[in-house]
Amino acid sequence: MDSDGTDGLICWTGGIGYKVLEAAKLLRIRGLHPKLISIPSLIPAVIEEMLLNNPKKLVLTVEEHSLTGGFGSLVLEVASGISFPGKIVRIGIPESVNKEIGSHEYLLQRAGLSPNAISEKFELEILKHQTR
Repeated sequence: MDSDGTDGLICWTGGIGYKVLEAAKLLRIRGLHPKLISIPSLIPAVIEEMLLNNPKKLVLTVEEHSLTGGFGSLVLEVASGISFPGKIVRIGIPESVNKEIGSHEYLLQRAGLSPNAISEKFELEILKHQTR
């Protein structure tokens, strides 16, 4: 995989990484090469370093967790503290999906956490970010 990509950054925490890696393969087919970073521990200093090493870029956070109070929220908090100039977009489980019942794969699909959904979200956001 392209850990030194040039088209923004996709970072994640936890077991959703396999979906992110599949999404990155789809993006490469479309000519996009995001930098990929797994964040195994939610340590603000690690997230700050990640953001400082990727200034003015799109950062897509992916988590198999509620969007409220999760990994993406911590990234936003750290970014605010360092006046990060890039754009941060979060993908996670919205509250509406937390009320549904189904298989693990079904719930991931409903939350927009399939490889197709992740790659489409990144592609849409990178296009918006590049036109700013």
